Amino acid sequence: MATYLGVIGGSSFLKSTIFKAGSWDIDIITTPYGKLRYYKDNSKAIIFVQRHHADPAVEYSPPHAINKKAIIWGLQELNCSKVLAFCSTGTMNASIGLGSIVVPNDFLCLDRINFFEDYRGHNIPGFDEDFRQEVCKVLNTNEVPFVADATYFQSSGHVLKLLQKLNFLPKFAILLV
Repeated sequence: MATYLGVIGGSSFLKSTIFKAGSWDIDIITTPYGKLRYYKDNSKAIIFVQRHHADPAVEYSPPHAINKKAIIWGLQELNCSKVLAFCSTGTMNASIGLGSIVVPNDFLCLDRINFFEDYRGHNIPGFDEDFRQEVCKVLNTNEVPFVADATYFQSSGHVLKLLQKLNFLPKFAILLV
């Protein structure tokens, strides 16, 4: 069975015309967590999921309603060996302008965000450094400017407000979700 690169896109892909070219097949897979709509390009070995439109039962899923478990389970079931996610975030660093590409090398999450209800829930996730370096190499080869030294910070609103009051974030985080 062929392996694919899984690509997850967000709001920036909502109006993209890349999928209207006819080279993408649209399909739905049933996962234990719900159905997942995905796009598949066999010629490039890519499977794409538009996370706000991944649930075929609804027209649009706002961020808090995205079925992350169905997306991850579906990409694994579809034989994606690596996953590249594009996200829109804010920044604590004024030198990183709107539309910048950032390939973080670290992350900080103070909320309990986990897919597992067993012993795996204790694992601390991380970046695949070899894949991260591949992404950086492709960007460099194509002369695409990007930031490679950044911490991705993920938090819910109430924690974020507290940390802002404590002036914690500028010391540790560059990107905010």
